[in-house]
Amino acid sequence: MEHDHTNHDHNHEHPAHHPHHNGKGQNLMIPLSIVIAGAFIALAVFFTNQGPKVQTLESTLEKIAKLSGVNASKFDKCLASGKYGPVIVQDVADAVATGGNGTPWSIVVGPTGIKYPLSGAQPIAKVQAIIDLALAKSPAPTGADTKSLENMKQVTAADHIMGDINAPVKVVLYSDLECPFCKSFHSTMQQLMASSYGTNKQVAWVWRNFPLKQLHPKSPKESEGAECAAELGGNDAFWKFIDKVNEVTPSNNKLDEAQF
Repeated sequence: MEHDHTNHDHNHEHPAHHPHHNGKGQNLMIPLSIVIAGAFIALAVFFTNQGPKVQTLESTLEKIAKLSGVNASKFDKCLASGKYGPVIVQDVADAVATGGNGTPWSIVVGPTGIKYPLSGAQPIAKVQAIIDLALAKSPAPTGADTKSLENMKQVTAADHIMGDINAPVKVVLYSDLECPFCKSFHSTMQQLMASSYGTNKQVAWVWRNFPLKQLHPKSPKESEGAECAAELGGNDAFWKFIDKVNEVTPSNNKLDEAQF
């Protein structure tokens, strides 16, 4: 801050301009100046508070949680605790152990336990073809690396499942909430579950976390948000949360820029 160091004129020929010779005026002006300054400060604070609030990843996730039917304050507390961080790390390790080296990564499990790899955002026709192989109890396609698939954790009621857990075929999807290809494949799986494969209880969709932190640093926190939604609102809230994230995210680490 700059300060004015100019010398004041103390010439006694002009006593009216010296503050010490006008005590009554000084007593009137000081309180008035304080009132005016206070008014300006109050107006500044008012208009500052009227501006748009900065949207953060956490505030975006809270908004999605509320839309999913989850209590916002409880969600914020859960997310801030970071308690699902280690769970997400373990999910990633499990995905890698099954042969996953990119997202989306899926494993189709047939009625007899035969596993079929499904890498990338495959079109719905390809997914249906693999499901038909599984329903027919056919072996995996020639050349498919199925050895690592046996490292997949068995599907249990603790998983996030859309459909009937007793369905003969399960599509186990390892996904990243900031991956644009995962966003596309999420839509494909929604179509599949809305078809006769889902309505006739032939297929169940199992979601597991696979955030690629190196590419999408915000994705692990989004996965934690999904787990908090599941804890507080159950399976239904989890899927609403996942669906909404995939609906609104611009992908590539930009969920906090989503406008909805």
